[in-house]
Amino acid sequence: MVRRVAHQLHDLTARAVVAEGLQDVAEYGLGEGSIKVTLSLEGREPIIFEAGDPNPTSVSWYVRPVPGDQVFIVKKSAIDYYRLSLEHFREKRVGIVDASEAERIEAVVDGRRIVVRKVRERTWEMTEPVVQRADRQLVRTMLGRTGALKAMEFVADAPKDLAQWKLAEPAHRVQITLSGDRTVTLRVAEPFLEEDQSRVYVYREEDDSVYKVKGGFLDAFREDAEKYRDTLILGSQDWDLKDITVSRGEDSILVKNSSGGWRWDDETPISGSTPRRLASESTDLRALEFHDDGTKNSGLETPSGRVVFHHNEKKIEILLGSRFEVTAGAQGRTEKRTHVQIKGEKVSYVITGGLSDIIDDLFREHGRKLERDAEKHLGQQGEDHEK
Repeated sequence: MVRRVAHQLHDLTARAVVAEGLQDVAEYGLGEGSIKVTLSLEGREPIIFEAGDPNPTSVSWYVRPVPGDQVFIVKKSAIDYYRLSLEHFREKRVGIVDASEAERIEAVVDGRRIVVRKVRERTWEMTEPVVQRADRQLVRTMLGRTGALKAMEFVADAPKDLAQWKLAEPAHRVQITLSGDRTVTLRVAEPFLEEDQSRVYVYREEDDSVYKVKGGFLDAFREDAEKYRDTLILGSQDWDLKDITVSRGEDSILVKNSSGGWRWDDETPISGSTPRRLASESTDLRALEFHDDGTKNSGLETPSGRVVFHHNEKKIEILLGSRFEVTAGAQGRTEKRTHVQIKGEKVSYVITGGLSDIIDDLFREHGRKLERDAEKHLGQQGEDHEK
């Protein structure tokens, strides 16, 4: 609203001059009882004008600069703003929340307490009702639904008794902590129907005000705890891998990343995209299932393979367990799955079979490289023997 008013002032142009040398300002609704507008500008004298009555056609308004004795008519839309009630200028967003500034969410909804906190720029952790890394998108949904709340009605300011809206001991409570120790704290009553639409009363503690808003925003806080779990197993990182070691049984392969692309351990270049796919798949592991009992019935007691790399001087080791197939989708297609676990963690996961397939590809390519190296070596020996 403020920007709209400022735009109208910037674009305020007279349609005509209707009077000069004015003696009786009341004839145009000016003077006492008129609207007086003062525009303060940095480093300049204020601009002041009065707005009086509408002209006979009611499509324009009479305006007089102060000081001055000329009366102009201007478009109606440029003056209408000043006759609106103060509520039209009031911020309608109940909880102004910038998701990028949010640091903590604490909510009690339907008697269940949820607490999540930001641990890194794109990583959130749930501490209640269970401890687990939280799905960033669902956290952003909580923040977005709360930040999008708009007042349909400003019910009361500085109310003496919240009980009449059932907010003294509210059914629900949401508090979002932003950077700089700022908070948005909402007490939320139970929803009710109004014209067949869900409505709910909300009290924001920081404003000491009661609002009426659309119902339903609390649904983002009602998911099962498992649903909030982050499916991105290693969390969101800015990965910059220098090398990766892949092991299967007694066999292992080291691939190195360089400015010229991926190379084998002997510095010969690797053709194709397999190392790049390996790096992408390893750092973007996504859980289809979580098993808090760890290695039980997963083949992880004796891992079938390992993927090892370093990030920020921390060694990350992915253990691969048994592979299996499932029937998925409406077409009943068969999909591959693999049990995996991050060494040092208790929980294990089920992921797609993509990582195992890429490891198979890498071992096949490495085997062909060894064959080529052996043939080259034999050929070189033959040439040396002839010489």
